[in-house]
Amino acid sequence: MSNQEKITNILSKLDVDITDESKKLMSDFFASIQNQALFDRMTDLLDKFPSVLDNFAKCFQNKINFFKNNGTEEDWKTIVNNEKQTIENIS
Repeated sequence: MSNQEKITNILSKLDVDITDESKKLMSDFFASIQNQALFDRMTDLLDKFPSVLDNFAKCFQNKINFFKNNGTEEDWKTIVNNEKQTIENIS
C-alpha cells in the first residue's frame, strides 16, 4: 500500500465528527512525515487503535477551532510548548 493510500485509509476510519479543514490538516501532517520512519509506526498505531486515532483527530480540530477564535500562531506555539514542558515534568 502506498503512503497516500495509508493516509486515505486512516482518514476513512475516523469515527469522530471533524471538519474537512481538520481532515486536510491531518492529511498535510501525514504527507509531511511520509518519508520518515515515524510515518509507518504512527499509521500502524492509529490503524490498530481507533480511539487513539479519534483523539488525534480531535487535536487537529482543536487547532482549527483555536484559529477560528482569533488565536495567533504565537499563542498556539506557547500552548504547545507549555504542554511539552508539562509532559517532560511528569515523565
